[in-house]
Amino acid sequence: MFQNISCVIGPLIGISIYQPGSGNAFGLAALCLLLSFIIALFFIKNHHCQTHAHKANISLFQSLSVLTDRNLLFWIVSSICILIAYGVFESLMPVVIANAPEVRPTFGILVSLNALSVIVFQLIYLRFFKHMPIKRSIHIGFILIILGFALFSLNWFPFIMTLIATVIFSAGETLLFPCIETIMGKIASNRKKAIYFASGELRQIGFFIGPIMGGIILEYAGSVSLFLMCTVILIAGMISFKQIKSC
Repeated sequence: MFQNISCVIGPLIGISIYQPGSGNAFGLAALCLLLSFIIALFFIKNHHCQTHAHKANISLFQSLSVLTDRNLLFWIVSSICILIAYGVFESLMPVVIANAPEVRPTFGILVSLNALSVIVFQLIYLRFFKHMPIKRSIHIGFILIILGFALFSLNWFPFIMTLIATVIFSAGETLLFPCIETIMGKIASNRKKAIYFASGELRQIGFFIGPIMGGIILEYAGSVSLFLMCTVILIAGMISFKQIKSC
């Protein structure tokens, strides 16, 4: 929640000082990162990071053997689909906004709205829906994210529709992301949880594929096709998740 509060404040500060400050928003960002480094260097003590787990030598082959787990593979595929869509949003949405013939909200406003919506929906979820079954939360999260990206493709009142789409997919993000991580904890073997979570980071491929594939589609087919592609890929991700059986 505190991270999302920062995501609300940061883009708004950047928007407000970028033009008057002749691009000094990047200097301010560098100072924030320097402050973060100083805090980590001097205030996070070594004993906070120590592990007391039993150490065992595991070969590379043994580590890769977890990829034969059907549930893990479906989890990775599903997560890759999610990150493809998010990679498109984070990398190409500024291009879509800049080249749109109609007026759309600036990307900084969308990032702040996304983070603010996540904070609000986190509070709503914790207050009213915390006892909802985890798989139901994930299915609803997928549906909301899919609906959000589908709305991005509409050119009907694009300024308002872009804001509505951002709020809707942010609500889906609130439900989906924490629950997806919880599912990984359920499918991971107790003795191999670290390997499972490390293998799960193969999902970062989505952040690589999304901008490349999306950039090609945006260049040759336009923004409507771009967001429809994301919608289809997210549907594929939901189908892949439904194949996970052990939780």
